[in-house]
Amino acid sequence: MNILMRLSLGIIPLLFCLGCSKESPTESTDNQQPFIKEKTYTNPQIGFIVTFPVDWTMQMDVPISDYTASLYAEKEVPMSDNPVIALLTQTMDAKPPMDIMLDNVAEQLPLMLENVTILDKKVIMLNGYECGELTYSFTEAGILYKQKQLYYFNKTFIIIIGYTAIPAIFEVYLNDFNTIQDSIILTE
Repeated sequence: MNILMRLSLGIIPLLFCLGCSKESPTESTDNQQPFIKEKTYTNPQIGFIVTFPVDWTMQMDVPISDYTASLYAEKEVPMSDNPVIALLTQTMDAKPPMDIMLDNVAEQLPLMLENVTILDKKVIMLNGYECGELTYSFTEAGILYKQKQLYYFNKTFIIIIGYTAIPAIFEVYLNDFNTIQDSIILTE
């Protein structure tokens, strides 16, 4: 199994995922998008809509360790570990304040990953939604990775979308991730 697939969200042991999305390709009409076509994924049970560039290979309900990513995307990159974007969800009994949840995740990461360095941790408004943003680096099997995660609460779920790549290509594909994060719509 691809190492980035296993590590795509770093906090996988904290999650039990649901996957009930469907795919419907659409054409992008925004000339400022870094890609011409996109795929739209909708999950009415959890309440989100998100779009991905068509040049990312998408898979639904992908097992990662003992869990399942509702959406898993990988970009083929010659001579490199492929960058990965994964979206996971988990039922939440209570909605903690976002800053406290981020603090708890940051405290747990060194228990699950090697050489964790928190690079950025903040609560932001993104597309009108409160969102936790956590960026960190870690090593796995002697390889350094960088990861950016976004956390959203919707209904009784937490939605986590994460981007993982080696530092040499992290910035190259970060614009794709930012475009994906900008497309997220939470539904009721």
